[in-house]
Amino acid sequence: VAVAWFTAANDRPTVKVAFSQDAGATFEVPIRLDDGRPEGRVDLEWLDEERIVVSWQENTDAGAEIRYALVSRKGKEGASQVLTNTDPSRQSGFPILARTTDKLWFAWTQVDSTTTLRTAFLKL
Repeated sequence: VAVAWFTAANDRPTVKVAFSQDAGATFEVPIRLDDGRPEGRVDLEWLDEERIVVSWQENTDAGAEIRYALVSRKGKEGASQVLTNTDPSRQSGFPILARTTDKLWFAWTQVDSTTTLRTAFLKL
């Protein structure tokens, strides 16, 4: 079991993930994933028995970005990656991850003069 979440406890926004090896009865020490200015909108998807991908929205000076990171029980594997720029408003919705046999799919709402559903994938 793995759980990823956004918190702003003590006015410190963070995105964290924690793993459990006993079906959620207890969890290991949380791993921080964000890059310092997270907005939340967190999702996760298992890649295999050891690794997950976590996505979230990160604020930037120009607006916001949808970012993702590969994570195992040992920690974050490499730097966060930027999927796309996005609108920081609630209108942009909640990005979603989904895995198929050989692809990791991302779906999000693009906001400009209209709202459009966008998708992208990473080949596994």
